[in-house]
Amino acid sequence: TTDIGEMDGRIERAKSLGEFDEIQAPSKKLPPEGRQSRELEEDDELTYEQAHRAWMRHGAADLTPEERAVMRGGKAEMSPEEIRALGVGTDSAGGYTVPEGFGGRIIETMKQFGGVINSCNVLNTGTGNDLPFPTNNDTTNVGELLAENAAAASQDPSFGVATLKAYKFSSKIVRVSLELLQDNEVDLEGYLANIMGKRIGRAASAYYCTGTNSSQPQGIAAGASNTQAAAGVAAITFADMLNLEHDVDPAYRVGGACKYLFNDGTLKALKAIVDSDGRPLWLPSVADAAPATINGWGFQIDQGMDAIGASNRSVVFGDLDSFTIRMVMAVNMLRLVERYAEYGQVGFLAFARTDSKIMDQGGIAALLHPAS
Repeated sequence: TTDIGEMDGRIERAKSLGEFDEIQAPSKKLPPEGRQSRELEEDDELTYEQAHRAWMRHGAADLTPEERAVMRGGKAEMSPEEIRALGVGTDSAGGYTVPEGFGGRIIETMKQFGGVINSCNVLNTGTGNDLPFPTNNDTTNVGELLAENAAAASQDPSFGVATLKAYKFSSKIVRVSLELLQDNEVDLEGYLANIMGKRIGRAASAYYCTGTNSSQPQGIAAGASNTQAAAGVAAITFADMLNLEHDVDPAYRVGGACKYLFNDGTLKALKAIVDSDGRPLWLPSVADAAPATINGWGFQIDQGMDAIGASNRSVVFGDLDSFTIRMVMAVNMLRLVERYAEYGQVGFLAFARTDSKIMDQGGIAALLHPAS
């Protein structure tokens, strides 16, 4: 009687999942052919991460009915984080939104290759809808001294709007051998998150610095309306850096919130600069005490910044929190099986959506080299 009751329950559950043909004997749940068995206790909850990991290794055809249900978002007991991980574009035929843990690892790897993202304002959103933000620079407006019984003047602040979009970046295709996919001892998720994060990070970081804001993100250097003319085409002087610092309103420099932003080649050139008394502009870090500085200010390396050269904006200075990067956290992934079947490989392709804008132009200044 107990066995019959269990079978009835499994039939009803299979019907609800649309997987009637995949019913197994109630005494033992057999994995699809070629898959390693995973013992499930009666109350063991299958998570989206576990189902996604199985899909990465074996594909949609070899998922169990429970794994398919979770990947489709049909599991009633899914956690809020797993539900939030599901996004627009999910395709059970070949693509799925990756779980937050995996997507987070991609984002963390991206940060290693885009220095500005470590110092600016990062806004995480669950969707990619246009996001308008009001902007304002009131640093040129001042109050007034009033005599007794005198009327106060009016001066309204000037507001603008900056709309954060969600431009799509891809990792390009990462090809993985069947041997690696079948090796359960290999951290496949870590491997793919590392590779894809580096690729997307390199691509996005260039736009975060030099993007034109036309069908692409606005770069912090390219979008800065406040520029300081450099003295030379292929060099930077002490005076250039000093003038750049004072192009930013003192209100932003109070408290040491400002930083420099440039690439590693520019840092090398700055290390050779000295003031009129022969003191270096660059001061090395003191172990466990203070980080390295440029003229007393901290700095951030980002390889997406322009090199020193004609018409380039090689250095940014200011409160980098005036710059916002928007990350849409639902990273999508495709699993390409047939395309590389003759090589015994499976291709993976990830997409991340992001945008960037300067929200307060008063807090940012860029060093602009002359054209000739």
